[in-house]
Amino acid sequence: KLPCAQYLKALADDTRVRLLQLLLRDTQCVSELAEKVDASVATTSYHLRVMRSAGLLVEERDGLRVRYAVSPEILGHADREAGILKLGCCEVHFPADGQDPPVA
Repeated sequence: KLPCAQYLKALADDTRVRLLQLLLRDTQCVSELAEKVDASVATTSYHLRVMRSAGLLVEERDGLRVRYAVSPEILGHADREAGILKLGCCEVHFPADGQDPPVA
C-alpha cells in the first residue's frame, strides 16, 4: 500500500507537481528541470529533495551529473499516456502541456 499522506504532502506545491509531470516523461538533471519550471537551480534542488525524501523520486548518477527519475514504485502506479498517477487514496491527473497544474 502506498503511503498517500506522505506523497500528497510532497505534492502540495505546484512546482513539485510540475516537476513530477516532467519526470514521468524522462529522467532529467536539476539544471534542465530548473529551466523548464522557471525556477533557480537552488529552489529546484530543494523541491527535488522534498520529493526524494517522500519516496517519489530516485537519483541516478550520470558521470558527474545527478539525474532524477520517478521511483519504480511510483511508476508502477502511473499511467503515463493518460497522465494519471494512482496513489491509492486518490489520483493525480496531469493536464496537457501549458495548462494549470493538476488537482489531487
